[in-house]
Amino acid sequence: MILFADDEESVRKMAGILLERLRYSYVMVRDGVEAVESFRMNHSKVAAVVLDLTMPKLTGRDCLRKLREIDPNAKIVATSGYTLDGTVEDLIRDGADVFIRKPYTIEDLARALKRVLVG
Repeated sequence: MILFADDEESVRKMAGILLERLRYSYVMVRDGVEAVESFRMNHSKVAAVVLDLTMPKLTGRDCLRKLREIDPNAKIVATSGYTLDGTVEDLIRDGADVFIRKPYTIEDLARALKRVLVG
């Protein structure tokens, strides 16, 4: 199962279509707090997390750190449509396995998920 966290409904809807085409089951959440709660309850079933970095209630970076506290081996794909504070290397150091910039294509998402799930 893929845990997909993004505060924009249109992004969640499109991601659901993409994930279905890629034949992944998924759970959608609207913010970092929901992502942490859902991951805490279901982390043994979550193969990977796709996490927007700019969300309300809990920033993506803070959410990422909390997910790593729950499961240091979690597979995390970070996304953003905004310019990052710092570099992608900083984000990777914070715990993301892969970063993809929005808007992304089905191929971008497939490649990112394959990278974290298969290597």
